[in-house]
Amino acid sequence: MGTLVLGAVAGWLSTAERGAAAAGSSKPEVSPIPVRERPAPTTAGLMEDSRAWGKNATEKGGNPYSGEVAKWTDEEIRAALEESLKNRDFLLDTGKARWVASALLAEWMKRDCVAAREWFLTIPTSVRSGMMTIFFAKAWPADHGSEGLAFVKANPQVFENVSPWPILLKNVEASAAGGPASVIELIGELDKLKLRILSEDQAAFPEHFDFAGLVKSPEMLALLKSGHGKFFLSAWYTQDRDACFDWVMRVADVSDLTAMVATEAEKSLEGVHWLGAKYEAMSPAQRQSMEWRIPAGSPEFILGLSAGIRNEAAADSLRSVSADWVFRGMVAEAMEVLGTMKDPARRVEALENSDRAEMRSRARREDIRPLTEGDEQILRKYLQEWNATPEQTETIVTKFQHTK
Repeated sequence: MGTLVLGAVAGWLSTAERGAAAAGSSKPEVSPIPVRERPAPTTAGLMEDSRAWGKNATEKGGNPYSGEVAKWTDEEIRAALEESLKNRDFLLDTGKARWVASALLAEWMKRDCVAAREWFLTIPTSVRSGMMTIFFAKAWPADHGSEGLAFVKANPQVFENVSPWPILLKNVEASAAGGPASVIELIGELDKLKLRILSEDQAAFPEHFDFAGLVKSPEMLALLKSGHGKFFLSAWYTQDRDACFDWVMRVADVSDLTAMVATEAEKSLEGVHWLGAKYEAMSPAQRQSMEWRIPAGSPEFILGLSAGIRNEAAADSLRSVSADWVFRGMVAEAMEVLGTMKDPARRVEALENSDRAEMRSRARREDIRPLTEGDEQILRKYLQEWNATPEQTETIVTKFQHTK
């Protein structure tokens, strides 16, 4: 049963194939299906699809199969998991197979945490690591967080290659009810155990929590400086973003705040406009730190930031960051942003000042690519409209054609 059940959820077998298998015959002949032409995908369409997928995954707790497996009995889940250990696709770690099994395990954890975790400990380490461990930790019941931490301590081999951060985060949320002192005590304990919350997911802190008191502790400061305290900053930002911003500007790095606001931008641009209004008063170093965390190829975000800036020169300085996107092949997106600068000469200047060496220092090598023929035509078209001289045009195009 397990292989067929697992396959049915993943969609590995077509309806026709399952019918043929049941009848013990060969595959039935299938009439040709007329091909319907689809319009070419657009950047806006792909972005919208990505947002919809992310929203759906978030609502389902990162488990895209939760609706289907919720209909199964505990016995069916266990049987399918047992059978999955013999399944070739699962053992070879093909994405769909491992996703399905992980989804089944997560559903079982919600129903019977004790039975599920006992079974989880019996499977081979090579199978248990990776995606299944993450699903397992995420599905750990929040009201049994302390038991989860005890499980992590007792079974360090389970988390040798994967951080148990979802379980740790549940413990932080539980300790927050006791105020800053309780959280500090837990952070100290986790530090001694060398356990890190490697996540930017926001923790749920009680309303009116004393974040200012929490950040005064050496333990929390050390955690934040190590880059493992973003779960806390996002919670503070949600409750009191001005107080959070003031503290970040004094002690931490504004780039972390930029990344959080970018994440929130999927829901609302209010925070984006708010952060943009702060840009004007930043030092050059702070501005650069913020600019480097602006999501590449996201005109909505950078234009939302610039909309909050009253000084036109400062707004143009921020918009000019988009010129670097051309190195990544995001020509249309860069032109959209640069085109909002009132002075065409400043648009050309931004492209002239874009630095390939600097871009390589903060982007992955595979993200930087030369202009395609189509992108070059787009770039030349805009440069002509913006009254660039022939010499300027050739210099700019040549620069973006070479990635070394």
